[in-house]
Amino acid sequence: MNQKDKDNKGFIKPAIRIIKYWNYLSGKPFTSFDIEKQLVNKIYDCRELKDYFHSASYSLTDIATTEQQKRFVESIKEKRRRLKILEAHNIPEYIEPELSSILPIK
Repeated sequence: MNQKDKDNKGFIKPAIRIIKYWNYLSGKPFTSFDIEKQLVNKIYDCRELKDYFHSASYSLTDIATTEQQKRFVESIKEKRRRLKILEAHNIPEYIEPELSSILPIK
């Protein structure tokens, strides 16, 4: 994992931590091991941490077999869709509340 993180600008570990945190908040539909294995084996073509997070979280679709796991992945996709709209329309006052539904922002 260390080499993969180094090869990807140090963004792999933070992306995994974010997904594991959200996984925990969602009742742990995925095991930590499955998340790490899936995300470390993925090939990334990203520039920013948010891109790594979204690319990594979307890759969980490949291992989502239960309904709880599928709902988890769909909720990530929906949040990403809403964030893209807010970013495209440059509405920062709504971006932070949307992000805080994913991450612990204070």
